[in-house]
Amino acid sequence: MKSTGMIKSNRNDNKSYRSLRYLCLSLLLLVAFTATFVAPLWAANEGPNIPISVVDGATAPDTATLLGDDQQNPAIIAVSDKNKWFVVWEDWRNWSTTGADIYGRFINGDGSYCGDEIPISTQPGNQTVPVLAYRDQPDADPQVAGTDKIMIAWQDTRGDASQGYVYYDLLDISQLAGDCLSGFTFQSDPTNVASTGYPFSYLQIDGDNLRSRKLPAIAFDNVRDQFWVVWVESRDELQKVQETNGWWNTAKWIFGDSNFVAYGIVDADTGGISVDILRNSVNSPVMRTVRLISWSLEIKDASNGTATYTYEYFTDVNNVTVVCDDSSPET
Repeated sequence: MKSTGMIKSNRNDNKSYRSLRYLCLSLLLLVAFTATFVAPLWAANEGPNIPISVVDGATAPDTATLLGDDQQNPAIIAVSDKNKWFVVWEDWRNWSTTGADIYGRFINGDGSYCGDEIPISTQPGNQTVPVLAYRDQPDADPQVAGTDKIMIAWQDTRGDASQGYVYYDLLDISQLAGDCLSGFTFQSDPTNVASTGYPFSYLQIDGDNLRSRKLPAIAFDNVRDQFWVVWVESRDELQKVQETNGWWNTAKWIFGDSNFVAYGIVDADTGGISVDILRNSVNSPVMRTVRLISWSLEIKDASNGTATYTYEYFTDVNNVTVVCDDSSPET
């Protein structure tokens, strides 16, 4: 939809112009006053709410100093077997050096802090909109603890035509100390205090390229012991069905747009991944980036017949989410 607007002004009325200019200056001063004096008062009078992102070393939430710039898009899970919570958020405190980062923190069951803030990803570029899920592995042997892992995924500007734009890492908390100061390690770099993360790879189909990935969501599949991450994926070719009967005969049907429902499956033990978009498998000589729902064949005679295919495809994909059934292998 295209919209047009028109503004009329009297170029000869200097008095009106000056009045308008003074009015604009007054409004700017009012905005500056509000941003300078009112906003800090709002932040300082949050009542009993505890700020998650605070200056390190604060002794009590009531006297903690809020960090500058934005902390936003939080996500939280219960780590119930340890009587903890774990929260992650998008943090812009280092916007001038590393861009937006992802931080996390454990919180005790009573709402008090547990340990320090944990830098989830402080890599160059913007890491935003984090999501997370928890794998609580029961102890197979009372003498041997299970491997408990938190998976964090986020949107990331690190990416190109062949991979990236959504990253993830696994945080092993099997040996988490009671004070949350030790006993956790990142799979991407166990010796580092911050994660480097893994990019989701890209499954190229018929020479297409990756444009963007956004809005990840996550769930843990308890039946198959794996994590699912879903997102909106944009490619540089439209959804299509292509059938090739030799080099001389190629038929192509175009559907919808270039946005897809994409997913990555991450093994909870090894961290290994498989990535695809929501579709049926590709079987040469037919290539599909849409889902085949059904097909039928009507035979008229030995040399004539009609094949009917029904496909499912998506347009204007947005806000994809995921959930796993704990009693069946369904996601």
